[in-house]
Amino acid sequence: MRHIICGTQQLVEPWMHLKGDRPRVLFVLPETDGVSAAHHHTTRLIKAAAHLDVELLIASTSGPDEFSGFLPLDARVGRFPVAALIATCDAVAHSADAATALDCMAAGVPQIVLPAGGSRAHRNAVVPTYGGALQLHSGHEHRGLAEVVRSALEDSVVRGAARRLRLEVESMPPPASLVAMLEQSAVSPVDERTARIG
Repeated sequence: MRHIICGTQQLVEPWMHLKGDRPRVLFVLPETDGVSAAHHHTTRLIKAAAHLDVELLIASTSGPDEFSGFLPLDARVGRFPVAALIATCDAVAHSADAATALDCMAAGVPQIVLPAGGSRAHRNAVVPTYGGALQLHSGHEHRGLAEVVRSALEDSVVRGAARRLRLEVESMPPPASLVAMLEQSAVSPVDERTARIG
């Protein structure tokens, strides 16, 4: 079934649809508290991202003050409607968030998979295997981030793989076309359903 980029209850503002001359890169940060190791890791990551020559968007539960002092003046930080922004981006960096990964695939946008622990560690390794995604390995944020972002923006193989994923998603049947099949399956005898599956 085709993946439909999910809607959002957050406000979509006019600027979100207007891109400038520079590539737009969105960082989707996991929720952290202000004292955890994960929070300090996120802060270091954003410090590294601040030097990139891109339109930098940071979707974060933290406010702009959390990153003040080292972000470029035109960077934006907030609780953005990520699903609405993805299609306007040239690359999206995230910590293997399942919804974000699927939305990127459906939009054909290259992904940068950021280091993650806990339940996201497995997805962190799996997402790049589908193509159209690059992985930033833990410990290399300062040295490797600029190179990985550049590859996501310029590498024809990565961008081509992201476009192929979008076409693959678009070729899948829309949810509406499966309703009749599911309704028929629900009323069919069990043996008929088994035969259909087999």
